[in-house]
Amino acid sequence: MSPMAIPCLVLAGITCSVGAFYLLFHLKWRAAREYLPFALLCFAVAAYDVFSAGVYNASSLAEGIFWQRLQLVTLALASCLTIWFLELVTLKRLSRVGLGLIATLGALVVLTLTVHEPHVTLSVSTPSVKVVRWGGRELVTYYESQLGIVNLAGVLVVYFAYARLFRLLYRSYRESRSADLLGLMAGQLVYFASLLNDGLVGAGVYSFCYLSEYAYLAVISTMAYALLGRFVALHVKVGLLNESLERRVAEALAAVKVLRGLIPICAACKKIRDDQGFWTRIEEYLTEHSEATLSHGICPDCMRELYPEVMARRGQAARERKADP
Repeated sequence: MSPMAIPCLVLAGITCSVGAFYLLFHLKWRAAREYLPFALLCFAVAAYDVFSAGVYNASSLAEGIFWQRLQLVTLALASCLTIWFLELVTLKRLSRVGLGLIATLGALVVLTLTVHEPHVTLSVSTPSVKVVRWGGRELVTYYESQLGIVNLAGVLVVYFAYARLFRLLYRSYRESRSADLLGLMAGQLVYFASLLNDGLVGAGVYSFCYLSEYAYLAVISTMAYALLGRFVALHVKVGLLNESLERRVAEALAAVKVLRGLIPICAACKKIRDDQGFWTRIEEYLTEHSEATLSHGICPDCMRELYPEVMARRGQAARERKADP
């Protein structure tokens, strides 16, 4: 195994583990929609790293092109998932432009997998073998094909997509000044720089190693950090809301007076015996031990007993009203 393939496999294991964790997180908390594209992105990056290890271990042009084709496919898939994730973070939804970019990259993936014509996609008829040396010694040999029109179109779409995503991140950062968004911008800059390096290396401008398989670690790290920061912030916010609610409930309960238990009351005068053993009028007791405000009146039975003449006059007046035609 090539020594250059070992770091790729290690990174694949790390990103796959992160993806599995956040996929389980999404299954437990479906409201966090951005967790799903991030988990799928981790799996796509893990696959890309595995295919990169295949490129480093390739010993023939046909074998190298096989792994190169898979690299381009997973690169497009990872870009689609990045668009999905970052638009959910910045716009809270997947925009029409994002959907158009994803559809375009999907169509180019299909062409990359099905068409093997020279100058259209990858082909053994258009080799582009690159030997990278370091300190006078051969470091790695890339057995690759020249990129066809379809592949170049995919690269340009990816460049445009990442430039647009960086603009969305910057606009959101200016509105919120969130440190999480600042970290996401840093990760996207690192990866965009690696894409530029890989494009120049692939075009033969200079001889160097491809870096995107390593730069993806910055992307995954900053995205995971942003999701963790959002979860912690939400947890702190919920904790503060619970504390505020508990305090308001305690204050409300402290202001409420409720009568409970057995209340001794005189069977004759209806006075109530308080906790100190004193007998007080029921009005005074209720006013002291509750929030009720009492008003006085006379019920019909008491009215007949205390003021019979008044009740008699009222009855006479009622009968006269009925007698009038």
